[in-house]
Amino acid sequence: MTPTRHLRRISRSLVSRNLNGVIPELNGTDENCEIFLDGIYRSVREMATAEPTLFNIRDCAVLITEIASKLNGFLSLHKPWQLTGEAQAHILICALETLRLMWQLAVPIMPQTAEKALAE
Repeated sequence: MTPTRHLRRISRSLVSRNLNGVIPELNGTDENCEIFLDGIYRSVREMATAEPTLFNIRDCAVLITEIASKLNGFLSLHKPWQLTGEAQAHILICALETLRLMWQLAVPIMPQTAEKALAE
């Protein structure tokens, strides 16, 4: 299985297996998720402002890899597979938002695959 198919499968699996196929509306936010996503967004902004006129595919690919590694650590730390209800939903929605951002970063590198993943 290619890495892109694997990521799409993970996204679908997170929603279908753990959230009954529906991303719920949550009351409030989760502090751990906000801190994690703030760090991810900061990394993306730093790359975007470092060379605003020059898109560097290598740097973008490195950033996607770094984000994937951070997401893996976040999921290992918070263990959503051991949680239920809103606690689990918060962590999984954070993971889905991170995957969405990774796919958006991948659009210039592999546009058709990334657009397909974002549409799902």
